[in-house]
Amino acid sequence: MRAKWIPRCLAAVLLLAGAASAQSGRDAESLRHYPSPERVRADLVASAGKTRPQELEGRIAGRLHLLEEMLSNTYSRNGGYPRGFEQAPAKAVQLFHAYRREYSNLFSHKEKLSKGQRPGCSDRSRNTAGQCVYWNFSEAEEAYGYGLDQTRAVLELYFPRQYHERLLDRSPYAMRLRIEADKEAQQARIAAEETAASNERTARLVRGGGGLVFLLFSLAIAGGGLLMIVKAGRMGHAISKYEFDNRTDGGVVQFESYEAAQQHKLKRQGGGCLLSAGMMLLAVGLVMSLVAALLVFGSIAG
Repeated sequence: MRAKWIPRCLAAVLLLAGAASAQSGRDAESLRHYPSPERVRADLVASAGKTRPQELEGRIAGRLHLLEEMLSNTYSRNGGYPRGFEQAPAKAVQLFHAYRREYSNLFSHKEKLSKGQRPGCSDRSRNTAGQCVYWNFSEAEEAYGYGLDQTRAVLELYFPRQYHERLLDRSPYAMRLRIEADKEAQQARIAAEETAASNERTARLVRGGGGLVFLLFSLAIAGGGLLMIVKAGRMGHAISKYEFDNRTDGGVVQFESYEAAQQHKLKRQGGGCLLSAGMMLLAVGLVMSLVAALLVFGSIAG
């Protein structure tokens, strides 16, 4: 049996290796189409028109960040490279650092804009007329770095169509969607756990309340049985006293009439039945009380 599995395992390993090799080849081929930072700037300047300078710089920063993240996410463990960016070709590493250097320079410029922004521009909502240069930069960077439309524009501008699907999947836009989906899933899981815990607490309270009612009912039964035993005892005492007071020297109990003798007999029998019933109710009530007490304790202990 084991020998039959060996060829299948080898075939699966070779298939996976071939798929990984093919994917690596496609990624290496796509590197030829990544633009240089200089070309990114030139393309955006050419299409800028009357765009504000800070907004143009933000567009450039956003596009450079988008391309940098595409490279980084492509040559990652999630992208199919177990050792991550260490397995990336030299051209990918070179491009990655070129994007990062240019983006770092623009980011430093952004920080200067933040420190020198005019009064009343501390909040993005106040940039109603584009008077806040920092927010002009930031909003353009956000749109060109994370927006779906701009991501597709980059793919259409620089890459053949056969690379679009994988590169879109490795873009900051897609990564942000994954993070948001994971966050929503985590929040949903936490909400479900809280709901389950709340339902469990409610169920425990219901079980505890039901157990308490059951306990009181059981104690009432036991109490009723005890009262019946006491009543039977009093009846027996009265019967014994009557017999003692009306017993002749020959040991015969005298009655005034036949009806009185029959009534005495019925009282003795009724007292015995009452005693038996009371003892049974007391025993049942005590057992039920023990079960109810265990239920209440179990609901409290949780």
